Amino acid sequence: MKKTVSLFVLALVVLAVSEMYGQSGVAGKWTGEGRLLSPRSGQEITVKYVLELQTKGSTLTGTMNSNSPAQTVASDVLEGKIQGNTLSFVTVTLGTRVSWTAELKGSELALTRRVGPLSNGTVIVMRRAK
Repeated sequence: MKKTVSLFVLALVVLAVSEMYGQSGVAGKWTGEGRLLSPRSGQEITVKYVLELQTKGSTLTGTMNSNSPAQTVASDVLEGKIQGNTLSFVTVTLGTRVSWTAELKGSELALTRRVGPLSNGTVIVMRRAK
């Protein structure tokens, strides 16, 4: 009986640790919004984002959905890389290549968007609870 209880407790500890480990990285669902310059109009707009990220080693994949007053766009996360707490990836939105860099700070990601040679906005997204 003691052996069964010990194995059960060990299994619970392993499950809890693996759940904490999974939440400490960047994998998961992130939501937030930012005020960015529209590359088409040059005006500042509010864009809401939902990122669903997966990791395998130092490779980052997933999807990014953006919702602006004009449109909703779903994009794949391409060329994703992880180096410590820094991420980089590319999305293609309506034929336009958008480069992103991000810094993981606890339960938030601070994303910087770059279209062409200029950086045109920062977005903060928060980890969404399961």
